[in-house]
Amino acid sequence: MPELSRRRVLRSGLAATAAVGAGVLWAPAAHASEFPDVPGMRGDRRANELWYAYEMAFAYTPSEEVVAAYAELDAAAQGSPLSLLDLYIQTREQGTYPELYLARVLRARHAFEVFSRTQLELFDRYYPHDERALVWAFVHMGNGVLYDPRMPHPNEIHMMTMDNTSADGKTTTSYHFWHAVNRALTLLDIDRARWQRLDRLVGLGWDVQSTMKPAPDRVNPPIDRRTAARMIRRWECRTPAEMDRAFQSFPYPAR
Repeated sequence: MPELSRRRVLRSGLAATAAVGAGVLWAPAAHASEFPDVPGMRGDRRANELWYAYEMAFAYTPSEEVVAAYAELDAAAQGSPLSLLDLYIQTREQGTYPELYLARVLRARHAFEVFSRTQLELFDRYYPHDERALVWAFVHMGNGVLYDPRMPHPNEIHMMTMDNTSADGKTTTSYHFWHAVNRALTLLDIDRARWQRLDRLVGLGWDVQSTMKPAPDRVNPPIDRRTAARMIRRWECRTPAEMDRAFQSFPYPAR
């Protein structure tokens, strides 16, 4: 899976979330006093801490177990010109999904188990039994409003990175990778029920970033909460099949 680059897990879609359930629309963004003060930090404190820990765990200072899981994914992809996202798209277009897609990702089942467990532990650590706030952590990331001076320059803004080859500098395939990995997890029956729910937040983050088109090098204007509320309602009840259809659109969600 060669797409696992700088923000390897975020870019490829290995991200855990909880359900987007009823009553999530007006979750407070309270200051998290249990975290140490970081001079210069901007945006929701807990969301900053979550994404910082996430990127440390999967990109900058991964454990030996995570490094070995990356190697297993790379080995499973050897001998094929297709990336995971390419395979997902091809099998969807050719009518061989989900059978052929499952057969490929099955080769790296243990790696997916490692990523699932590690990610869910992170999300549960920072948002235990707080699904409403977790929804907004994804909104904030898609919005590009989280500035974290602990991150190495020029990556101080916690957000999905843009594709360097995009014509306008504002589009990204990262959410599509994210969804492709989530579907691999559900097909492998790895925390299936939770991943079927959490994939909705991937769509939500994609919708926010596609609408706001945040700049990666500065703190961006916050999204209007009524607009965010409409987006949350748009994604909160979608089935896995509806999510698959939604991610057939590129680069932005269909309206």
